[in-house]
Amino acid sequence: AGNQCSLNGWKLELFVFDIFEYATKLEAYECIRSEDFSPLKNSISLPNDNPLTCRTHLSNLHKKWVKEAGGIIVNDDPNELFEISPLLSFAGEGLEPHVKGKEFKLPYYLH
Repeated sequence: AGNQCSLNGWKLELFVFDIFEYATKLEAYECIRSEDFSPLKNSISLPNDNPLTCRTHLSNLHKKWVKEAGGIIVNDDPNELFEISPLLSFAGEGLEPHVKGKEFKLPYYLH
């Protein structure tokens, strides 16, 4: 029925629906998935939901914030990263004085 292999780890996973039966009060909100959610549950040996895809999603969000605040990314290559320190801006707020009218060459770390 298959080849025997040795187990090198356990993947523990729960879903939000698993707690519904225990909740006395439940609230939900709608969000833009690409801005608020990037699952990390696989190793880089799998193509999705791995550390590299999470890093790319965060970089894309930070690029979006910079552009919305008036910054210019001169080499907007999807493989090059842009990171904003959470000490500078947690959710894209307050970036305009730091980026408006300025050009950024990727990769770039704004802090």
